[in-house]
Amino acid sequence: MVAGAAGYYLCFVRRSRRGHFPFYVVFLPTAIVFATITVFGASWIVGPDGQVSVIAQATDKAYFWHLDNLKSFVMDFGVGFWIAALGFLLVAVFFVMLRMGRATLPLSLYAGSVAPFAGELEEDEQRRTMRFVWIMISFVPLAIFLFGFLYSIALRFSATDFVKSHLDYLEWAVDAIDTMSIFVLIVVAIGTNVRRVLRRSFHWPPAKYVVISITIPAALAAGWPLANYLYDRVDWAAYAIGIYAAPRLAKYFEFPIWAGLWMLVPALVEEIAWRGFLQPRFIYRYGVTRGIFFVGLVWGAFHFSGDFHIYMTADVVVVTIVHRLCVMVALSYVLAWLTIRSKSVLPAALAHGFYNIFLKLPVHASPWLMPILWAACGWILFRYFPVEPTDEDAATEYGPTLEPVV
Repeated sequence: MVAGAAGYYLCFVRRSRRGHFPFYVVFLPTAIVFATITVFGASWIVGPDGQVSVIAQATDKAYFWHLDNLKSFVMDFGVGFWIAALGFLLVAVFFVMLRMGRATLPLSLYAGSVAPFAGELEEDEQRRTMRFVWIMISFVPLAIFLFGFLYSIALRFSATDFVKSHLDYLEWAVDAIDTMSIFVLIVVAIGTNVRRVLRRSFHWPPAKYVVISITIPAALAAGWPLANYLYDRVDWAAYAIGIYAAPRLAKYFEFPIWAGLWMLVPALVEEIAWRGFLQPRFIYRYGVTRGIFFVGLVWGAFHFSGDFHIYMTADVVVVTIVHRLCVMVALSYVLAWLTIRSKSVLPAALAHGFYNIFLKLPVHASPWLMPILWAACGWILFRYFPVEPTDEDAATEYGPTLEPVV
């Protein structure tokens, strides 16, 4: 985690002094981890039995240097270790290229040959924006790890009958603490502009955008359960009339929507960060289409810390990454349209929150159907109800000297 956070900082945040020394912050903890694992591996080989656990299960002979045994030994480290090793190798290759003068940092994603900012304004805004990206991607998994660790200790030392009988409330309290922690991180990351961002975020939107923000996720989420109901109804009418009762429409939509309304709160907290702070800056730096796309990528990376589990295989990890980015980019265009047209993040927070709530519908569609539907919805909105890229409210985030990229 330390190496990853340091790597993100080096890639995204412009440093005042150039040099290669900070890269060793990435290499040092990673090298310690790999060296530790190697020592443990050696101890497993030369221990009392002279075999690694997986080898002991595969054969009763001590021929460790046999090709099959070596393969078993390598795979015994697990998928996570080798994915991390691959990432470490890629960083090492990039570091060598940087020392040879064939790569530069931080990443440059300007929309044209000339940057939209100039001088001190460009330097200050770029650093502030990319520092925000770094905090949201790097600190959230560290915070989740810390709170998960403290939560486990609390359960271990307070496993009383009262705690066991109120686990639902305890988990709700943990979710509330996580949400508040993310809000504090957002406030710290935004910095001196926090009052202006909050004021713009909580601007009350026109009523029609509130209705649209609830209608869009409801309509997109209802499509697949409704199609399943119609199919089952036709099948029942053709083959099962009189054998069993007709399918009930309510069965396909029964889920505790009122219990899930609390999910609107973390959605609002996130939207303050993505649509309230980051989106106007990315749009005015990279243009509407590219700016929203980059917001979706950062938003997706923000969720990576909760997407992966120990039981995942390598191909599942890759598919999970691609799926997460596709979902976040697709949602970003719809939420961006709502924010720009309404001049508030409240409609985007409603759409985001109800999207999360409707994921609990009892009939689940293909995981790739929803991003396709949301992407199609975003294309329709921008195609037939275009937004104005020179939004004056967003321009005030930087001041009158800003020339937006169209």
